[in-house]
Amino acid sequence: MNIPTGPDGKAIVLTAPSDLLAALPYLLGFHPVLSLVAMSIGHAGSVSSVIRYDLPEGAEGVDQIAANCRAVLTRERVPSAVLIGYGSGGQVTPTMDAVREALRETDVKIVEALRCDGGRYWSYTCSDLGCCPVEGTPYDLTSHQVAAEAVAKGAVALPSRDALIASLAPVSGADREEMRQATALARARAHGLLRTQKDTYWFAEGLRHVEVCFAHVEANRELPADDVAWLGVLLTGIQIRDVAMTEIARRGYAVCRQLWTEVVRRVEPEYVPAPATNLAFIALGAGDGALARVAVERALTVDPEYRFARLISFGLDVGIPPAQLAEVDWAAQAHVIAELAAKQPLGARPILPPHPTTT
Repeated sequence: MNIPTGPDGKAIVLTAPSDLLAALPYLLGFHPVLSLVAMSIGHAGSVSSVIRYDLPEGAEGVDQIAANCRAVLTRERVPSAVLIGYGSGGQVTPTMDAVREALRETDVKIVEALRCDGGRYWSYTCSDLGCCPVEGTPYDLTSHQVAAEAVAKGAVALPSRDALIASLAPVSGADREEMRQATALARARAHGLLRTQKDTYWFAEGLRHVEVCFAHVEANRELPADDVAWLGVLLTGIQIRDVAMTEIARRGYAVCRQLWTEVVRRVEPEYVPAPATNLAFIALGAGDGALARVAVERALTVDPEYRFARLISFGLDVGIPPAQLAEVDWAAQAHVIAELAAKQPLGARPILPPHPTTT
């Protein structure tokens, strides 16, 4: 099987269990622990999606994981999958057995099922002691060629899911105070412009300022606090949020991920949902489900009713294949949004949160 990653379009080829184990942290974005992971394999032999579950503590949780994994993999209509559990035999095996049993009557073939613990792996599908000894097979991720290729293509594997969550944590201290002051000025500016400018002003201003912010990222410059705050305000206009997301067609995933990550961390809490949802959506389309989940949780923590975030959360729960989102014609979407803004300019006007929160 292979992973078609990187801007060069060349695949990373996986031929052995150690290849799978070396690649998986870069597919997830972090090194999993106490987890069960299902990698769906498409008809062309490429990894189609990756689903991760925390290992449950009770039998009810085991049954829920088995049912969800079966539903997701059968909905994707993939011919095969790989299962990998992280933890001791007592922690992994009950869930692994339940998932394998749930998939037994489906058209999804389990081509490999592994358990990893302490730098060794064991196979649930192989009984040949010549290749799968009782004491397990040692593997080393630090020197593996697949890991080196993934890093060369720009992939990142953080130490844990907690580290991934921390990568989107809000800034604090002097940085937070600077953003608080910048946001107060941006709100005052928006209030004044809402009284004096025509509705058509906002879409043009949104396009202009999104361009400014991306220029900073592409030049490897940190965005000035005033620019972050003004972008946060502008993104409360739905048309600005949506057209900003279509920039992935021109900028690529890495640049867009960098921008939205920085904005999510630095805007004041009440402005988090729009940039966090944009980050979640492009991450989901890129197959970065772990980042998509963390980003959408940030959005929903601030506003549990934020519709776009709830839709993405539902998509993650039911296992929408990333390939479906990868087929979106972003350039065409940008044109559609621009036409809509010309007809209904109110959709670009900021909708300012009435009661700013504090951290």
